[in-house]
Amino acid sequence: MDNLQKYNSFIFDCDGVILNSNKIKSNAFFEVASKFGKEHADKLLTFHLENGGISRYKKFGYFLEEILENKVTEYTVDSLCKEFSDIVLRDLLASEVNDEIFYLKEVYKNNQWLVVSGGDQAELRLVFKKKI
Repeated sequence: MDNLQKYNSFIFDCDGVILNSNKIKSNAFFEVASKFGKEHADKLLTFHLENGGISRYKKFGYFLEEILENKVTEYTVDSLCKEFSDIVLRDLLASEVNDEIFYLKEVYKNNQWLVVSGGDQAELRLVFKKKI
């Protein structure tokens, strides 16, 4: 690991690298959609897994328009995203931090550390403030 001293900055992904949280977002999409039935929840989960780079807002828009075919009017993209965010935050706060991060942070405390994630910035900042 001594050869890492030559780098000024380290860039880490969050899910599966800093936090043991790989399946949290998938589980949250399924949990939110499950109130509409398992078949609909499975379809949203499949769409989520096939479209990893698309925002949660677009995924829930697709869910309401294409999967539920606009038949459910009491829910909006924003309300589903809020529920999704609450679940993700709950589960991120309960997830384990990779123990190696603390060791690396001590050894390379003078290096700049950056986190790149597709997750919500406010959620991650809150989680990191409480966990790391």
